[in-house]
Amino acid sequence: VSIINSLPTKNTRKIIFICGLGGAGKTEFSNSLHKQLGESSVIFRHDWYLKYPTLVRKERMRQAVASKDSQRINAEENPVNWMDDDAFVKDLKEFRDTGALSLTNVWNQQTGDRDLSLEITSEPHGIIIVEGIYLLHEPVARLADLTIRLEISPEIARQRANQRDKYRSDVEYLAYKQQLVQKYDLPYFAKYTHNIDITIDNN
Repeated sequence: VSIINSLPTKNTRKIIFICGLGGAGKTEFSNSLHKQLGESSVIFRHDWYLKYPTLVRKERMRQAVASKDSQRINAEENPVNWMDDDAFVKDLKEFRDTGALSLTNVWNQQTGDRDLSLEITSEPHGIIIVEGIYLLHEPVARLADLTIRLEISPEIARQRANQRDKYRSDVEYLAYKQQLVQKYDLPYFAKYTHNIDITIDNN
């Protein structure tokens, strides 16, 4: 909190990124940070910008794997490609500059569908806490005034993510998602380490 409050004000509102593997504790950490910062802060979720409902995404991935086309598999399997980053960047800039944003038909973690509508506001000189896994690549990364990574072992992340997602995914799919973590997520964080300002051990 002290570091955030001491950041120079480059824009109307400060943007703080909280990233890490699925199951790293980003939601809990973001909520705690929001509570400490008080009404001057608001949480903004990268997951809202998933392109497809969960069932649609799973089917696209299944078809891609069945095709054995490596380019198609990468396009559908790589979680970075699941996100509509153009819309995310556009909306986050608007929210930073105006303090108000209306969102419709965004992804809903509770249902897995794009059925969530939101009206969010931020006071002048407020703090926008952005939570997400894939926040380290351009042009996404340049929006942050401070980027915090929650570091956690892949095994603990797997246990936490499985506990969180077991109500909506079967055991086979949860195991498949862990293959994707090894194939895409771990290399992603290794590649973009230079865009991380603070690393917190959350094991």
